[in-house]
Amino acid sequence: MNTISSILRRAIKNDKPANVLTFFYNGRFDIELAKTGHQFYGILNLSCYDWPAIKKIQADNLHYILPEHVHDIDYDLILINHRTQNQDTIRQICTGLQVPTLMIDHDYNIENAYTIFAKRQSTPFTSISTLDAITKQMGSNYTIPYGIQKLEPKEKDIDVLVTGSFLKEDYHVLNNIAQRFKNCRIVGKNPGFEKSEHIDSYEEYLDLFARSKIYVNLATQFNIPHDLLWAYGSGCAVVTTTTVVTQEFLKHGVNCLTEGSFEGINDMIDTLLKDDKQRQSLVSNSSELLTQFDYNKFLQSWTDIINDYRYRPFTHENISQ
Repeated sequence: MNTISSILRRAIKNDKPANVLTFFYNGRFDIELAKTGHQFYGILNLSCYDWPAIKKIQADNLHYILPEHVHDIDYDLILINHRTQNQDTIRQICTGLQVPTLMIDHDYNIENAYTIFAKRQSTPFTSISTLDAITKQMGSNYTIPYGIQKLEPKEKDIDVLVTGSFLKEDYHVLNNIAQRFKNCRIVGKNPGFEKSEHIDSYEEYLDLFARSKIYVNLATQFNIPHDLLWAYGSGCAVVTTTTVVTQEFLKHGVNCLTEGSFEGINDMIDTLLKDDKQRQSLVSNSSELLTQFDYNKFLQSWTDIINDYRYRPFTHENISQ
């Protein structure tokens, strides 16, 4: 692809799916973006994260390409999901292709915003919150709340589901859960922890949520774990640690049971397994989150953004430090 063909491709607006060069974020986000119907191309070895729970992410419009073939495709847009990994190489690719470049922030903490590819004032900001104050302070073009996909209900034949990758020093937390609750599934990349497993496909992964009575969120470093949103969309009762952001919508005793440390998690799980009424109450009360995190709005917002940015001119400011 050369600069002239890139310009000509964007000269006339059309309804065809955009070709989007991206650097796959963590699977969860990428598989949701794929549902916009555009074609996404990710460069092998330049993805920001892998998805430790699933062996391979697959969708008809998610394509993996080798670095030497990056120039073989006419792109409409470059979508960068993360600012810290492979930054020099990614910047060189963006400059060479001269395609409109969209930088996304997934970080809620505006005091710790990265400034590698674009100035904060011109960077779209993706987070749970739609507060005007955050949008104004960031100078954002868009603020998009995450969406919760409602899954088809299934028979709840799994008592406890835990997902994620953990530090080895925290394996004892997983082991305590697995020892106490025999009908438990622990899914993620946890080398050396024999009870942890990988799942073959995205569909099988979501199926675990639909079949689980209780989802246990042990994440402490992520603002809004996608798995937590899937749990709410699957009718799971949620037992969770809390972060600053999740406290905005997690209400202890209303739509979840929250615990500030790992030590009290098992007792909360035990309480819900023994009390069907309380468990169902948490599930029923969480239904309002499906409205707050409107999944269709999430997809439509991303469709609108891609259709907007694909026709913008390339400028070096898109990728400046």
